[in-house]
Amino acid sequence: MKLAVEAPVKGTVYPYPTDSEGKATQLRPWSFSGVHYLSFQLAWISFFASFVATFAPAALVTVIRDDLTGITKVDLGNAAVASVTGAIFARVFMGTYCDMVGPRLAVSSVLLITAPAVFCMSMVEDLTGFAADRFFIGCSLCMFVVCQVWTGSMFNVNIVGTANAITGGWGNMGGGATQFIMPLVYLGVSYQRPVFEAWRWAFFIPGALYVIVAIVALLVGQDTPHGDFRDLKKSGVMRSGKGALWPLVKCGLTNYRAWVLALTYGYSFGVELTVDNMIVGYLFDQFGLSITVAGALGAIFGLMNLFSRASGGLISDIMARHFGMRGRLWALWVMQTLSGVFCIVMAYVDYSLGATIAVMIIFSIFCQQSCGAHYGIVPFISRRSYGVVAGMVGAGGNVGSAITQALFFAGAAPWQLLCSVVNIRPTSDHDVPLAPARSLSLPLHPCVSTTCGPSPPQNGLQWMGVMTLCITTLLFTINFPMWGGMFTGPKAGVTEEDYYLREWSAEEVSAGLHNPSMKFAMESKSQRGFKARVPVVASTEVAVKPDIVA
Repeated sequence: MKLAVEAPVKGTVYPYPTDSEGKATQLRPWSFSGVHYLSFQLAWISFFASFVATFAPAALVTVIRDDLTGITKVDLGNAAVASVTGAIFARVFMGTYCDMVGPRLAVSSVLLITAPAVFCMSMVEDLTGFAADRFFIGCSLCMFVVCQVWTGSMFNVNIVGTANAITGGWGNMGGGATQFIMPLVYLGVSYQRPVFEAWRWAFFIPGALYVIVAIVALLVGQDTPHGDFRDLKKSGVMRSGKGALWPLVKCGLTNYRAWVLALTYGYSFGVELTVDNMIVGYLFDQFGLSITVAGALGAIFGLMNLFSRASGGLISDIMARHFGMRGRLWALWVMQTLSGVFCIVMAYVDYSLGATIAVMIIFSIFCQQSCGAHYGIVPFISRRSYGVVAGMVGAGGNVGSAITQALFFAGAAPWQLLCSVVNIRPTSDHDVPLAPARSLSLPLHPCVSTTCGPSPPQNGLQWMGVMTLCITTLLFTINFPMWGGMFTGPKAGVTEEDYYLREWSAEEVSAGLHNPSMKFAMESKSQRGFKARVPVVASTEVAVKPDIVA
């Protein structure tokens, strides 16, 4: 069902400025004071926990593959695909679920439902159990949708890009943090327990984290600036349209902009998921490092989210202040294109650990900035179906990662052998070389390989970069009638109210369910850009009157 908040709860006063929707207009990332900032902290911490657990097996993969009987690198690659596949449908569902029950219950229910799968990783004995468990743990990555919906409901449109980027980025840090946390826990336990029991005990740490975060979110979290969904519905402040679930979902599914961003997000966040799954094993095999050193260096990629994803959202917001939505689109295209370029470069510096790490850091910055910039645009695609659109775009990230890993990293399927053949680097005589013979002086001489093993990860990095460059061009097709696109201006006479009002039927408008969308439309006039914003201020109230009367 669709829920609408008619007005802020009377008597609600915050020690910081808020807008007409009750959303905070200032961002204080280190604060726990007030419902807005407490929700901000809970949003990223819950997402952080899901990343820690999902990529914990990848952090210990060099130990796990020696313990599980008969498991190969190809099997591990397929299990990695399973870990990101589970969240595809979970993310789509979670958007609608958030719109129905609120983010607080969504956080708690997801973490408590998937916590048993985390604990069960300590009991797997073969490939089937390992892959199945990674699939179910990976379903918790739908926490990203909850994270973005919760943050988006708390902060004003002028800072929502930065707020979403920070919570998403700090949550993504879990993929980096687990790369050194899990090896250290394993190492500590191994002093007391046999080696091949130690990694199993280590999984009790992320499992316990799930339970703790779920309980805290349930006890102290709040769905909106005005209260929890349940209380607001009881008091009559929040009203629902009867039988409005399908119109809610349809509104998101029929907006082509959501599909375009889902595809492009598949090669920003999807790339990040792919690297989180393969980087430790790549550094371990390619440069002969220990598991702790490989984990610490591999963690750098994910830990760059401390600032890189947030900077992407900040740049998006800054561009919007000067150039409006068109500035956001251009900023995203530049960041993601540079991400693809440095992904390709990383494939060509495997002769040096130092060069690989240096390029990886630059690659991670642009990759994560583009993730943040995506969710500077998502809140404006649909006000009514914000949760659905956030889920669609988030699911696109997992789809992109699953496809990329299946194509270039998972095994020895014909298309992967083709990528090894159609390759602009020489390879060794071995099926799966740990350190393929490479030469930067021969970039124009393809080497036709006759191997029967899977393509080395360098080839995967190269083709993943090429795919990123190609998919990112789809951003050229996005156009908002009231703001324009990358190469086109706004359509004359079209206002923000026109765009968001069309999501509602005449019956819903007469019932007043569209009022929150009209408030959002008022706030969204800032997306016109600095030059176009000044002349329209005087006409703002006039533009809204017909919608209020209707």
